[in-house]
Parts: sequence; C-alpha cells; structure tokens
Amino acid sequence: MITAQELQKKVYDVTYTRGRRLYRNGSVLQFSEDQTEQGRVVIKAQVRGSTGHRYKVEIAMDGEKNRIIAHHCSCPAHTSYSGPCKHCVAVLLEMIEMGRGLGGKKEKEEPKELSLEERLRLLGVTRGYQPSDHSPDRPKKDQGLQSTYGLNEILKPFFHYGGQTLTMQEPVGQVKLEPHLILSGGHVSLTFKIGITQMYVLKNLSDFANRIRIKSSYRYGKKLEFLHSMEMFTEESRPFAELIVRKKKPAPKGYYYGYVSSKDNEVSIEREELDEVMALLEGRTFGGEFYGYDNPEIQIVSGHPDFQAVLKKKQDGAEFVMKRFAYVEGENYLYFWKTGEISKTAKSDLGNSLSFFLFMQQSASNQCNISKWDLRIFLEEILPDLEHFIPVKVEQLELSEFLPETPAFELYLDLPEKNFITCQCFAVYEKGRFNVWEASELQDTPADLKRNWKLEAREGNEVKRFFKAYSLTDHAMAVEGEEDCYRFLTTDLEQLGALGEVFISDRLKKINIRRLHGTTVGISLTGNLLNLTLDTELSMDELVEILSKYDRKKKYYRLKNGDFIETEQSGLDAVADLVNVLQIPEKALRKGDMELPKYRALYLDERLGKSDGLNLERERSYKSLVRNMKTVEDSDFEVPASLRKVLRGYQKKGFLWLKTLSVNGFGGILADDMGLGKTLQVIAFLLSEMEESKEEELKRTLIVAPASLIYNWENEIHRFAPALNVKVVAGNAAERKEIIGQASKRDILVTSYDLLKRDEEEYENLKFFCQVLDEAQYIKNFNTKGARAAKSISAGFKVALTGTPMENRLSELWSIFDYLMPGFLYSYERFKKTFEAPIVKYQDEDAVANLQRMIRPFILRRIKKDVLKDLPDKLEKNMFVRMEEEQEKLYQAHVQRLKLMLEDGSEEDFGAIRIKVLSEITKLRQLCCNPGLLYEDYEGGSAKEELCMELLENAIAAGHKILLFSQFTSMLHILEGNLAERGIAFYTLTGETPKERRIEMMNAFNKDETPVFLISLKAGGTGLNLVGADMVIHYDPWWNAAAENQATDRAHRIGQKHVVTVYKLVTEHTIEEKVLELQQKKKELTEQVLGGKGLDTIHLDRKELLELFD
Repeated sequence: MITAQELQKKVYDVTYTRGRRLYRNGSVLQFSEDQTEQGRVVIKAQVRGSTGHRYKVEIAMDGEKNRIIAHHCSCPAHTSYSGPCKHCVAVLLEMIEMGRGLGGKKEKEEPKELSLEERLRLLGVTRGYQPSDHSPDRPKKDQGLQSTYGLNEILKPFFHYGGQTLTMQEPVGQVKLEPHLILSGGHVSLTFKIGITQMYVLKNLSDFANRIRIKSSYRYGKKLEFLHSMEMFTEESRPFAELIVRKKKPAPKGYYYGYVSSKDNEVSIEREELDEVMALLEGRTFGGEFYGYDNPEIQIVSGHPDFQAVLKKKQDGAEFVMKRFAYVEGENYLYFWKTGEISKTAKSDLGNSLSFFLFMQQSASNQCNISKWDLRIFLEEILPDLEHFIPVKVEQLELSEFLPETPAFELYLDLPEKNFITCQCFAVYEKGRFNVWEASELQDTPADLKRNWKLEAREGNEVKRFFKAYSLTDHAMAVEGEEDCYRFLTTDLEQLGALGEVFISDRLKKINIRRLHGTTVGISLTGNLLNLTLDTELSMDELVEILSKYDRKKKYYRLKNGDFIETEQSGLDAVADLVNVLQIPEKALRKGDMELPKYRALYLDERLGKSDGLNLERERSYKSLVRNMKTVEDSDFEVPASLRKVLRGYQKKGFLWLKTLSVNGFGGILADDMGLGKTLQVIAFLLSEMEESKEEELKRTLIVAPASLIYNWENEIHRFAPALNVKVVAGNAAERKEIIGQASKRDILVTSYDLLKRDEEEYENLKFFCQVLDEAQYIKNFNTKGARAAKSISAGFKVALTGTPMENRLSELWSIFDYLMPGFLYSYERFKKTFEAPIVKYQDEDAVANLQRMIRPFILRRIKKDVLKDLPDKLEKNMFVRMEEEQEKLYQAHVQRLKLMLEDGSEEDFGAIRIKVLSEITKLRQLCCNPGLLYEDYEGGSAKEELCMELLENAIAAGHKILLFSQFTSMLHILEGNLAERGIAFYTLTGETPKERRIEMMNAFNKDETPVFLISLKAGGTGLNLVGADMVIHYDPWWNAAAENQATDRAHRIGQKHVVTVYKLVTEHTIEEKVLELQQKKKELTEQVLGGKGLDTIHLDRKELLELFD
C-alpha cells in the first residue's frame, strides 16, 4: 500500500499540508472501497471543504493500492492540477490510516453476476458513442426532463467511472512520448509522437496539455484511446508530459480548440531549461532536425568536438584562428552538434577562457586579431585555460617576449618587539627584488623588467592568510599577541616555508619552542603514607613557575625568558591538578619528593593513570592496594555461615566492600536506597569481624542512630546475629555512664545522637574498633554539637549510613567525610575554595570531575532499579521502637488493669466481659500509637510518631512516594499536623471522603509531586489504584493481615514499575510485638480475633490472652 511519505512526494507541499489538515479535522465522509473484476480498487468518499461544501472524490488504484491509476474530484481546483487535489489527498490519507487491505465498507449482500455491458461501464470502456451512459447517477431509463443536445459531450470527461477511461488493453504506465529535437537559428524546440506500439504525431500540444489537466479521454487512432492522467505514461515519458503541461498554459476563454497554431505542435526550450531537457534525453537515442537536416538517431555524449586553433604572429600583435561547431548554450553546459551526436561540455572546463571561446563561436569570422598591448593579458589569463580545452598551435610567435618573468619569493621574519612578529615578502628577479606589499610607484623598477604582477599579488595574498595585522612602517604583515605568536611559530611557520625561502632574524631565533616529551610520576606505599617522585625535563624552578599559573585551556606556557613550553600531552595537566587539588607545598614540589596520606591512593591512580604524556610508575604495594579496592567482588572475605542464605547478591557485595575498606584503613559511606538493607550489611560485617578475631582483640563498636531507631538496631542484631553482644545506651545519666564504663572489648553499644552529645565525656578514654553513624545526615551541619560529638569518638574504622549523603549543600558531604577520614577533603575553608565555590558559583566541570574522582571509591550507592534481579516485587521490613518513659507508664497501667480483668474471672466469666477486654486492647493499641488518642491533656512524646516522621522525611529526601495506613483516623489527623509543620504536601483519605474526591486524589497522587498519602485502613482497602507510590507504611499493624495486605496492594499491583517497600512500625515489648510474632507463626491468620467481623470467630481463650502480656 502507498505510504504517506510516498503520497507527499506526488503532490505539491501546500496541497499535502491542506489535505492532511482536512483528514485530521475529520472532513472525510462516506468513505467506501470496491474492487472491480480486474482487481482494481475504486475508492469513493465525500470531503467537507473549508467552506462547508461537500465534494465528491473518486480514486482508482491497483489491487495492492501501491499506485494511483486515476483520480477525480468535483472541486473547481481539480481541473487545474496535474496531480491530486487536497480533497483527494485527504481521502488517500484516510485509506492509509484504515490500512485494512481491500474492501473498506462493502455491502454484505451476496455478489451478483454482472453483465458484460455493466463490466465495461465500470471500467469506463465505451462501446460505440454512448456518452450519456457514462453518468453513474443516471437511471437506466431516462425519466423527466432531458438534457439539451450537446451537453452530454461537454460533461463526458467527468462521467467516467472513478474519473478514468480505459481501453481493453489497459495502457496504465504504457503510453510513450517520443521527443524530436529541433535546432534552428540557435533556437531549440521539441515535437512529440505518442503511442504504445503504433506512434501518432502530437499535432496540438495545447490540447494535449489541457486533456491532462482535466483528465479527459481522447482517441488518437484505432489503437489508442486513453484517459489523460500522468499514471498512464511510462516512467521515461512522464517528465516530458509534465514539461508540455508546464509550457502550454491553459487557453483563454473563447479559444476555439479546433484551431491549431503553426507552432502549437512544438515546445520551445529556453536557455535556463536546456540542461534539464538534455538530461532527460541523455542515455537514449532520439530523432532530431539540425538546420533543416533530419538526424533519425542522435545520442548525447560527454566531451567536446575536435577543436583546432592557431595563434600566429602578426604585425603589432597576433592572430587567433579557431574551427567552429554549431552549438547551443545552457546554464551550465554547452552542446555541440555533429551528425548523429551532441557533445555535452561543462562551461567550468573552460575557466577564464569561456567568454573568449563564446566570443569566437558567435563571431562572423573564425579569426580574431590581438594587439600587442592585449597580447600579454591574453597569454597570461586566457590562453592557459583555453589550452586545457583546445590544442592551440603557436606559429612564428616567441611568447617569452610578451610574458612577464617568473620571480622567486623571499620571506623575512623579525621580532621588533615582544609578542609582535613581522613578515616582509619580496619578489626576486634577475634585475632586482621588490616588496610585494609596497606601492609600485615607490619602487625603482627597471624599464626592461616585466614584473609578474599577477604572481606577486597571488603570493602576497597567500602569505597574508597567516597574518592579521599590517605594519605601515615596514610594509610588512604582522602577528600580534602572545597566543597568535605561539600559533604562528608552532603551526604557521612551517606552512609558510612552502610559499618561499624564509629568513629569520636573530631576535626571533632566540625564542625557543620547547616540546616536553612527558613527565614521570613514581608512587610507592610505606605504612599509611604514599611517596610521590616527580621527574620532568623542566628545572624545578621552571616547573614551580608553570604550575603556579597553569591554565589548562592554553596549549603553552610562556617563560620569563620568552620561551614557549608546549603543555599539551606533556603530563603537566595531571600534575597541575595534583598540586592544586591536593595542595602540595612548593617546598615539597621543589624537592621532587612528596608524601601524601594513604587515602589518596585511588585518586592518584584515577587521575594519573589515563593522562596523556604522563608515565606512571607504581610500586608493588601501591598496585596491590589499588587492585584490592578495584576488585572488591573478587576478594577472599567470606560471609558468615549463618547469613549466607540471608544476604542478597548486592548485600554480599556491600559486605565485601566494608571488609575491604576496613582492611585497608579507609572509611566509607554506604548510601543504598531505603529498604535495601544497609543495617543487615553492617551486621554481617560486625559478625564476620567477631567470628574471625581472637577474644582479646578490640572489636568494640559504637552505633549512633536517631533515637527512634536505636531499638530497631538492637532488634535486628538479635534477629540476624544473636551471638553478638549488643547494649542500648539508655536510661538516666548514671545508668548510661555505667553501661559505657562496663563495655567490654567486644560489645556493641547503640546510642542516639542526642545522648551521645550528653555523654561525650564518657567516651573520651574509650577506643572502638568500629563506629557506625546511621542516618548520617544528622551531622551534615558540621558546626553543631552533635556533629562534633560524633567526630570525637576514637575508632579505627568508621562507616556512615545514609540514603542522602548530600541534600542541599556540598558542605554536608564534607562534614560526613570529615567524620570518616579527617583531612580527606581538607579543612572546610580549603574545600570551599577548591570545590564548593567553583562548582556552585561557576559550574566548574573540572572541579566536579576532581571531586568525583576523590570520593567515588568511598561511597557505595545502589538504588532499587540497579538491583532489581536480586529483589522480590515487594520488600517487607519491621521497624521497632521503644516507648518513652511517660508513654510506657500509661501503657503499663492499662496492661495491669486488663490483666486483673482477665485473672479474676473464670473461663465462663470471660465470655461476659469479652467486649470490655476488646475495648481495653484497643486502648493499648492507641497508647502505642500516641497517648494523645486517649488523653487530650497528654503532653509527652510518642516514640512511634517520631520514628514515623523520621522515616517519612528520609524517604521524601530520597525521592520516594509513600502510602501511610492507620486504623485510627485520629492518628492520621496528628500526622497531618506534623506534615504541615514541616511543609510536606499530603493527601488524606478516610471513610468520610466523598467518592468523587477519592478518585480526584488518586489520579492526582499518581501524577503530581505530592509525596505522602494518609489513608485510613478501612476506607482505603479497596477501589484505589495508587501505583505512583513505591513505599507503604503500616503505622499500627494488627491481627488482620489480610486487611493490611489488601491495603498494601493499593501500591503493589499491576502497573507498578518499582519495587515496593513495606514498613510495619512496631512498638517493642507491647501487644503489637506479640501480635506480630503470632502473625509470623501463622501467616494466613484471618480475622479470628478482634478483627471486627463478629466476636464468635475469636479462638483465643482467656489463658492465651494473658500470655500476650507476659
């Protein structure tokens, strides 16, 4: 099927654009397709025009719909186009869009047998003269008013089915036009014959052109009658048909078509059209008439006839004689006539001699006199190009008498002042030398010297290309400025030598261009220090001078003595980076021997290893260190046996990375996305260290976390590494002091940032093997007391855990590294000058690249999409928190009351008090959430609420969208207040939310940037599709796991493109933790107890309930 692109090529651009607009506006109506018995497809439609008028369109195509055979439209414009009108284009685009093969809207009736007469009529084939039968709308028997005699003949061209008239031979693409070329009096024209097998003379080209415009049928003889459409002509003939239509304009009104002008059987070809016509004739044999002589077989060949010319001496000059040929001139070519052949010659081949050549061709005589005054110019400018085209025989003429001498050229370079180079250009003859840029009247030229002004001017212009200034005093060209002087000396000077002999003054010779052959840097490792040695062709004084003002954008450095040092591919680029970024002192640089901390090893390898012109010599221990850090996954460390089946693939890599950092004495940031198990990776590392060390070895570890997470750490360590001895530093000051003071060499202490500030003195004399900062963004402000306290701890290996190592400012990143490896990113003032200011203020890409090189080895960052193959669709994690003191007192008081209620009665009594028991349990759950749900005057804190807000803020900072479920709408209202105070946008959905509003919020959340959706568990369990979220928080998990899973599925469902992380917030040592244990033992637990479906489904007896509070 024809494509839209192919259709666009067949019509004018404006026609296609307007047709496409009609199609897109839905203007194509009543579209249908039918297939004739001959396999042709006939398309009918009506198109509503821009004025609202409907036009009928009919199009005939071949069976594959690859080729348009004929087309007709009832619009006025159609008759004036040589191709489809905009309405036809719209219908064709409709057909292309449907793309269903044949038969768009066929009737469902059984096909009936057509008579021969009907078949012929459908094909538009006439039998005898029956013009009225062609009308598709005319009834079989005329009724009513009859048309005036003669009208049918006028309407005949428009009656044919689908706008086409075909003979039984169906000459689609078969009609040929044979051109006949006529040359007479320098005028070119074409006549034509038309036919398929038998050719007929086209006597009236105007009529022929008009038939094509209106697509009418015409009989030329017994063997040729066809619809005049471009598709009927052969590929070779169509361009000639288009030429005739273009040249023969529509006749004016009142013109009688029976009249034939004496010139209406030919097309006149203008000069600007000749190349186009000759290109159509090229490659074929055709007939022609040259000045009344017929040539039945003519071909166009490239080249030119065998011209002959003579230049001979004549008194006071010369005579030029040339044989001529008949020719015509096109825009770009000349065409020479010979018997049976036309020679095609490009005008450009004649160069400067073209005008003279045409002058000779057009002159009355074949000879031309040239005076002695013009002969020199003729010999210099015309003859050389003419001889490339025509062999010219020179007779009795000594050309050297008229031609100028050929000089040699000398170029004199000088340095009259710094950064200013001059060049004088001299033409050197046997009888003198002359400055080509000095006016001739100022120079004493011997009378018998024929200076070659043309060659001198050409030389002068060629030399000028290398200079931008002119010195009037010296009549010299000049180069001005340091950069241009450097470019000239390193690049242009060598090229200048090709234009003449170059002489350089002594002053200019003193300037050296020194090309360095590379710089060698040696690196070795001794203990915790790296030793760098520097070897270069420069003296240390020169090296210090260059590096102090190094500009990587420049290709050179200019020494004080004027010499240029080429810095490209010299290795100085990397050395300058080292000196600048690592702030190597000048004193160390002059020695050529420098010491750097061990943690610079990977930066040096990254920056120096791929630098052009720098040779890096690595000592064995240094190479081993770099190799270890680059091949973490190939290291020999083994995951503890108890965790081998627990850790996922990426978590094992995190474990190996931590082990590698520790062994090599580095610190690092584990910056995995939330939910990927940063805690578990650290626990695996700590367990490995404990298992692989001796009892007397120091493996004491301090973990610092937000207060809401310290018990979660304790719980996770008990769960995954019960062999580790973990202690939470909590309680009053005395209790905390005792815990810290009694910590053994292998204890793991867990404390909060707030308590660390208070207990900073207690840690002063305590050394740790490892220190871990969880949610390390807590120390992003390095001026806070909390940050200073965290950095005061003495630990051999330091780790920072954070999903957002930098949120707003580069100083936050500096602060974390200042904790990990003090001095790694220098002092803050120096960091600000070297990195922060250039990056933030000027978007310095080099500064960004250098900072990345430095920190990359010490940050491990994976987001969920990076480790999808290791992850299930849904990650579930329980977050534990312990109540605050006042909150716990209230909770325990209610527990005691409930226990008394259960202990006092018998099993029979339990049934009577069951509702009271349920009510008390609900109060316990509310106390776990926030005591303010029960007591309006409660002013204490809520540990779970703090954990929840901590989790939300970290998730939002990492770019997550969260669904938060709670069974208590009053708890959602408290969270609303917290979110509003922090300026965090949110939606809230409860049972009171109207249905329309539910849908609005659902659609908005999936599309906009709102990060939090608060939902009551009962209201949000069904009817919501919230795949915009990738995190779910259950604030108050309970017995009904099915309800929680149903709520989770609001995000974890078809259409979700991300891994969904599900957090359950559990208050430690409360009924929530007991219920969670029961859920884990019996995963498919339904609403058997306290779920709200009916109390008769409860299966726990009084004794089992009491066990929940043990």
